[in-house]
Amino acid sequence: MYREEVVDRLANQIRVLWKTDEVRSFKLDVRDEIYSGLSYFPQSLFQAVAQIYRNFHTAVVDVYGEAVASRLKTPAFLRFGSWIGGDRDGHPGVTTEVTALAWRMQAETAYEEYLRRLERLFDQLSLSDRLCKPSPALMASLEQDARVASQLFGGQPNPHPQEPYRRKLEIMQFRIRRNLEQNRRAMAGNEQLFEEPGYAGAAAFLEDLGLIRDSLIGHGDESLAHGELRDLILLVETFGFHLMQLDVRQESTRHSQTVAEILTQALAVDYLALDEPARIELLAEALADPNALRYEPARLSEDGQEILRVFQLIAYMRRQLGPDCFGRYVISMTHTASHVLEVMLLASRGGWAGAGTAISASRPCSRPSTI
Repeated sequence: MYREEVVDRLANQIRVLWKTDEVRSFKLDVRDEIYSGLSYFPQSLFQAVAQIYRNFHTAVVDVYGEAVASRLKTPAFLRFGSWIGGDRDGHPGVTTEVTALAWRMQAETAYEEYLRRLERLFDQLSLSDRLCKPSPALMASLEQDARVASQLFGGQPNPHPQEPYRRKLEIMQFRIRRNLEQNRRAMAGNEQLFEEPGYAGAAAFLEDLGLIRDSLIGHGDESLAHGELRDLILLVETFGFHLMQLDVRQESTRHSQTVAEILTQALAVDYLALDEPARIELLAEALADPNALRYEPARLSEDGQEILRVFQLIAYMRRQLGPDCFGRYVISMTHTASHVLEVMLLASRGGWAGAGTAISASRPCSRPSTI
């Protein structure tokens, strides 16, 4: 009977494949591409990355022995990158809004995975403080979490009075959910912060996970610390809150035109008429003294304003998700040194590189209006 069921399922799958189009009858937009690329993480990549780290640790044990391996920390040596949503060279569908969406969707994928794994840890770590002695650092952190616990439990008595790990994990879930909800609000165009916004960054989340790990090891439960908890720690060290480094790409003449508009307005200079040595000299001076460039972004062309918004977005998302969320800025059709200096100048005006970083970051409107 089991064989007949398998054959029937196989026949149905073949029937479906025969009647499925070989190619789509419509073109995917960039949002579909982002979603498709991210779908591989919950389907396979998160588990594969955790397994790679486990295999690495097993190999260390096989070669050096358990005594040595127990003193070594498995390094989070994997990193992921993407260009989907950031590759705007000649692609009219990749706008600043789309690039912001790509970063937000990546963060959402990471938050959702961390919530799933925290829930599994909550099911596992039902240890009672009557039967083990949690570390003073863990207990002190629960005291510091009093305000969060009050919001989480609505003033009700502690539902886990003898289970400190579960109580800590519930508070951690609450915080990650706040991060996730804040991220979804931002995608919907609402940047209003919660009174208790969640984790300020992945480092704070890792600190709480480390408290649980060290406490478990402290009362002899290394096997619990080195199971799914270690998997989660390594995943957070790998993916942070950004999941992947997003590369941004743009064609060099777009930068040249934007820089020309800025310099015409600020210095009354016809930048495009200059030869290469003169361009390099002018750009170097502008980078060295960002105060010399006074201009009104609203007076730039729409294309120039869009170029500037991209650089402002990069600075903003690095503050939101951590500096590792941004990978590389790729300049296509780069022929001269000035093409690189133009991007450096625009980056300084956007607030994430060069001498103008502090000035740009201190402007009243530090969040791009397109996010």
